[in-house]
Amino acid sequence: MVGKIFYDISLVDGFNIPVSVTPQGGSTGCPSTSCAANVNAACDPSLAVKGADGTVIACKSACLAFNQPQYCCTGDYNSPEKCKPNQYSMTFKQQCPQAYSYAYDDKSSTFTCPSGGNYLITFCP
Repeated sequence: MVGKIFYDISLVDGFNIPVSVTPQGGSTGCPSTSCAANVNAACDPSLAVKGADGTVIACKSACLAFNQPQYCCTGDYNSPEKCKPNQYSMTFKQQCPQAYSYAYDDKSSTFTCPSGGNYLITFCP
């Protein structure tokens, strides 16, 4: 749509730190979105990226970890009808309900603003 700005927080490729997006100026009524949870704390061990001390410092997506079409929404799974949430993306969604958790997670994860303004992106260690 012309004149609308679309924005989101995506965990499609994984997670490392909490983040928020807050529209500022421009149109009124533009919603903020965030992934404030520490997804690393709920990360499946098969997706975990560990630091030198053994703590989980990031959580890969199933696509990145396994490189399989059913997790990457590619090949025979390249449509919303065939690529559905899986156990890994559902964990991401439980932790951060407003964030994209897999390629076709459009219903509650895309935000719009009529036009203009700036966006404050905040990373929370």
